[in-house]
Amino acid sequence: MVIQSAKGLHMRPLSKMVDLASRYDCNAKLRFKSKEVNMKSLIDMIMLDINYQDSIELIAEGPGDKHLMIEMCALIENII
Repeated sequence: MVIQSAKGLHMRPLSKMVDLASRYDCNAKLRFKSKEVNMKSLIDMIMLDINYQDSIELIAEGPGDKHLMIEMCALIENII
């Protein structure tokens, strides 16, 4: 998915993403460029420096993975 927020993914939206991912037992990862990080780690997510119009890939495997993906996509799409 492509980030539409003019500010990219900064601390506030990343915190919300980490909180959401942490509610699920599944393995949740975010891939950006050549890096893949744990979506449950705020430090890992911040280090990616994701900006406006950057393309990311969400990966989830395990219990609740489909629900997490639906909620995470909705969260990212609604970041203004």
